[in-house]
Amino acid sequence: MMMMMMMMMMMMMMMMMMMMMMMIMIMILYNELGFSSFLSHSLVDYRFLFP
Repeated sequence: MMMMMMMMMMMMMMMMMMMMMMMIMIMILYNELGFSSFLSHSLVDYRFLFP
């Protein structure tokens, strides 16, 4: 039982880390490519890629 809980916690932590990394990557992309031009096109793509 304890092992299962630990595994679940680890999975949750990994997911959170992945989400944070994705957010940071997207933020960097925004800064690189310019906000307005990037916003209209790729935000929709991100919606589909990462639901």
